[in-house]
Amino acid sequence: MTLHRNTPSLTTRRRLVWAITGISIFRYLLNKLDYPVVAVGKINAPLNIERIGHLSRDAGIERLRSKGKYLSLPLRDTNRTLAPITAQGRTAGIGHRLYHNIIVFIYGISRSRLVFVHWEEVSWAVVFNDTYYVKAQLGEDAEERYLNSLPDGWLDSIPPWPKGVMPRDGTSFDEYNRHDAAPYATTLIDMPLGHSVVKLLHDSIAPAVLSFLSPIREESYLSELHLCVHIREGNKEPGVWSSRTWRHIHLSSILLQTLHSMVSFANKKNATNVSVFIASDSPKARPWFQNYAPPSWKIIRTGKEMAKPESGVWFGGDGPNAKLTQETKDNVMAEAISDVFALGECDALFIPSYSSFSLVSIMMMRAERRSVLFMDKKTGEYVELSYPDDIKSG
Repeated sequence: MTLHRNTPSLTTRRRLVWAITGISIFRYLLNKLDYPVVAVGKINAPLNIERIGHLSRDAGIERLRSKGKYLSLPLRDTNRTLAPITAQGRTAGIGHRLYHNIIVFIYGISRSRLVFVHWEEVSWAVVFNDTYYVKAQLGEDAEERYLNSLPDGWLDSIPPWPKGVMPRDGTSFDEYNRHDAAPYATTLIDMPLGHSVVKLLHDSIAPAVLSFLSPIREESYLSELHLCVHIREGNKEPGVWSSRTWRHIHLSSILLQTLHSMVSFANKKNATNVSVFIASDSPKARPWFQNYAPPSWKIIRTGKEMAKPESGVWFGGDGPNAKLTQETKDNVMAEAISDVFALGECDALFIPSYSSFSLVSIMMMRAERRSVLFMDKKTGEYVELSYPDDIKSG
């Protein structure tokens, strides 16, 4: 009787070699992968390799890899023959100040000029590292400065670009066209240069922001589908918010309609291992999802959370942040910026109503050719913003 050693077949050995090679390549990419064209840094989140294991084909890992095609930013004038610009941020809410700042960045970068940023309550350096193009203001403001305002002719030197088309009227997308909100919001959504500028910021997130963002990323790594929504209720906010009744929402209806659309979206993708990130000024939003989402879904809790104001938001108009210590202000701002970028790192982003807070997130999603869906105000159904044929991914 012949004894046979229990050795793997040639096919099995080949599979093992390929698996080991794949894991090695995967680990190499996690450490070395840069974003294309305008990359200024590597993936920001420290990865827990032991948790991820052998998930080299997992959709959660794929979300870390940029698939966008970004314009190369022009070299700036390093000889200072062109004077720098200062983009300021004061009293405005997070989304509104980022909206203005990004347009100033586009204006300055497209003209090869260095842009300094001066935020009063919290230094820009707390939330973003300096880059070749944009730096925290250390001394006096530049002679040309913009405080929650826009440069004249900022679009003049930018060639036309293809834009997505909303298949129907009456969705929350229309609210981004309003001139009493952020009049250039829909201009920015598909702007290639705007995408590159937002990518620059995404790659320069500071450690304070990563302390909030990294736990959110880790919670979504193991899901096959990661969905996000930003729900702006208003939190009994006085001032301008109370007068803009078109922005007011019925929270219960929004929650129900959003979850229904998310379930429908996941079913179309045949996904059951789903994670959901909710950014909201309402303390009721996430607990509601935890109670009513399918049992197999993971509703993400951030690693740490800052207290919310009794009314309104910490930063904006009459924001009540004056009673906070500087350390708390820094942390509150870092958490808010983390939410902005977390909303842009999803497979699908749901927009129930207008908020400038989600504009950067929408731009991130569009740059990566991912799904952005806007709510039909009459039916509650979410409708995906299409891509022009020449930029639609396969």
